[in-house]
Amino acid sequence: MIRTSLLALAISGLATAPHAHPSTPTGEAHPDITANVILRDSEDVIGQQIVYPDGEAEITVEVITVEPGAQTGWHIHGVPMFAYFQSGSLTIDYGSEGLRTYNPGDVMLEAVNWPHTGSNNGDVPAVVMVVYIGSTGATLAATAEEQ
Repeated sequence: MIRTSLLALAISGLATAPHAHPSTPTGEAHPDITANVILRDSEDVIGQQIVYPDGEAEITVEVITVEPGAQTGWHIHGVPMFAYFQSGSLTIDYGSEGLRTYNPGDVMLEAVNWPHTGSNNGDVPAVVMVVYIGSTGATLAATAEEQ
């Protein structure tokens, strides 16, 4: 499943890759490949503008599993983060910005530098693939106080 997800991300990038032939639409060049945009936004989940970190670019991909009944604890992310929810459900508490529940197939851009905590209130593990759009040495996640 993870390889399939990563392959889909890679294939979807073919249409906009610098080496793609600009006069050949993806559908004509690769009739057996479909690229569907699953997220395009300039704001995170709580409405903050996405800002790329300074420094040398570094992308980190993780698969996070939150077991039933587990909580992440209050934390922040110091860089933009894309999340794709693969299985289970995860409820994220953004304090004064409210609660949001994510289910399989959901995607989002996580809040940057905003304290939040996630809880798996279900009976199966919640599995989330995350992509951090960071820079070398940037803090991906850190403990935070409740908002």
